[in-house]
Amino acid sequence: MWNKKVILNRIFSGLLVIGLLLSLGAPQPAAAADGTVQVIGGDGARIGSTAAADPLAKIEPQVLDEIQASGQTDFLSG
Repeated sequence: MWNKKVILNRIFSGLLVIGLLLSLGAPQPAAAADGTVQVIGGDGARIGSTAAADPLAKIEPQVLDEIQASGQTDFLSG
């Protein structure tokens, strides 16, 4: 006879396995050589494509200039 803890562990383990198996079919982004990000479905079909954004575009030029000049900055995001 199983106690309550063993039953709960088996249920949790089963749900975890089901979740992992379901995640295998989820679309995954794939970076292309030209810098675009392609979304590939679980069956290998290409779903869509978006251009990758430049991460430095979000940083103020003044902060980048100070980092280049001294190697560091005291800028804090608010």
